[in-house]
Amino acid sequence: MSDESLGDIARVSSVGRRGLLVMLDGEELGAVPAGSLMKDQKPVTGDRVRCVEGDYGRLVVREILPRGRCLFRTVRGGARKIVAANVDRVLIMVSVADPPFVRGVIDRIAVSAEWQGLESCVVLNKVDLAGSEGLPEADLPDYERAGYPVFRTSCVTGEGLDLLANSIEGECVVIAGHSGVGKTSLVRRLAPGCDLRVADVGERSRRGRHTTVATRLVMLGGRTFLVDTPGFRVFSTSHVPREELQECFPEFLPFLGRCRFRGCMHVSEPDCAVKSAVEGGTIPQARYLAYLSLMMDNDDSERDRERG
Repeated sequence: MSDESLGDIARVSSVGRRGLLVMLDGEELGAVPAGSLMKDQKPVTGDRVRCVEGDYGRLVVREILPRGRCLFRTVRGGARKIVAANVDRVLIMVSVADPPFVRGVIDRIAVSAEWQGLESCVVLNKVDLAGSEGLPEADLPDYERAGYPVFRTSCVTGEGLDLLANSIEGECVVIAGHSGVGKTSLVRRLAPGCDLRVADVGERSRRGRHTTVATRLVMLGGRTFLVDTPGFRVFSTSHVPREELQECFPEFLPFLGRCRFRGCMHVSEPDCAVKSAVEGGTIPQARYLAYLSLMMDNDDSERDRERG
């Protein structure tokens, strides 16, 4: 590989304890970050970086280029953590069953994506199991009305995968959701030959196992990338400022600024346009209740930080 190609921009595909994997000229290569780099900013999956050839032919990451939009989550202690950098869209993945459908994870990941101006869509996987469980059709229209496309897929039969693949062409897409919903299986179906492990859902708890232990970027071809993430037992959005939560619910936007009181938080204030829209059925009640739940979570997190 020439010095010129080593000077090209690479993309971080995985971060481990002993180094990195980077995607350069369509090939995944091992690399190490320069010591000076780690003091200021640690690389994350999806970062665009510039490498040079170091001792013994190793690639050394010398520079992290300015980041675009990122998907964040809150980790223990209230710190904000980047799930993936330079993302175009978030695929919020849930399953019909095994593990069961949970709408709360959709609300939380969607809010974190909206906070960064990221597009999101819902991927309802394992529709091949719908014969015994039934599809959660009562919940999905709430998200479609809010502007989130819903894809119904099966990584077993292949149903819906072509439609999903066509919709993300040319984008860098991060897949997020609970363990066991089929994130890694989806990557393997869309990128045959990639080296990713999958495992069955635990028989006793019916909860998903953490089959992906590290966030991993996979190239589908051309300019299309998928980022597989470890399953989240809890996806906290406490990093989103409390006063900005309302702007992370697209169905609220037409009513913001129309309340009686400036700075209305749409909780207990009178003459609230958002609450009136909920009562009138324009905003789904379930989505409004999700907003209230996230507001309470942020209040609790703020009190914990003050005590700490």
